[in-house]
Formats: sequence, C-alpha cells, structure tokens
Amino acid sequence: MKEVAGWYLSRKVLVFQNDIDLHVDLNRYMLLICIQNSQFMDAGIMKEIIVRQPLGIAIYANADFFDDLIDLLSNLNSPEKQIMTQLVDEDEIEDFFYANWPSEERFDEWQGYLVYIKGDSKYSAGIKNKIAKILA
Repeated sequence: MKEVAGWYLSRKVLVFQNDIDLHVDLNRYMLLICIQNSQFMDAGIMKEIIVRQPLGIAIYANADFFDDLIDLLSNLNSPEKQIMTQLVDEDEIEDFFYANWPSEERFDEWQGYLVYIKGDSKYSAGIKNKIAKILA
C-alpha cells in the first residue's frame, strides 16, 4: 500500500507498507527501509532496489541488515551512480530527514523521500506515527 505522508523540504514523502512498488522511479528518491525483524527480510528485493539506483538507502534500527546492504553493494557490479548509505538509530528516525542528502552529483535528480515499512501492523503504525510527527 502506498500513501503520501506529507512533504519535507518541498519534497514529497511516500510511504510503502509491506510491498514496494518497483515501478516508482527509485533513482529520484532517498529511501528509508524499516524492517521489523529477519523474518520480514528479502535479499531479492534489496537487489532489485539497488539495481534501480536510489539516491540513498538508509536502514532503520537494524545493524545486521545494514551490513547485508553494504555487502550487496560491494559485491554487485559497481552502480553507475553513487548510492549514499546510512544506518538510522531507533530513537533517531528524524535523522533520515534532517541529515540525509544525496551525493552532490545527484542532487538535481532528487524529488523526494520514500519510506518502505516491512512488518506487522503495530510496527508499521509506530513508524508512520514517528514520521507524521516529524512532518507535522
């Protein structure tokens, strides 16, 4: 399910819950991935996301998944364009918005933020509430 959560820095903030629409032009978005736990992880979807070259990929509160992301990025053929990476601490989700920018050579491509939430309804609601407070 996709919804527009609001705007930040005059850029749209999209939220995908449980399924990400890979038809969205990911190479125009800074991407935050929120995975509840390993049962919700899918290495195949990560490869699909990387191939679409988002401006940046931030992982929320999951150091193991972040390590997997770095391994994937280093083992795949070098992407044409730089993909920024970030591990966002559980208590600091606002850092994704406040301290996350695309690389200088990709700044003009930047259209918005995309948050991908993969987890049960309680987990998803908690993430959406945190984002709503930041965008309010």
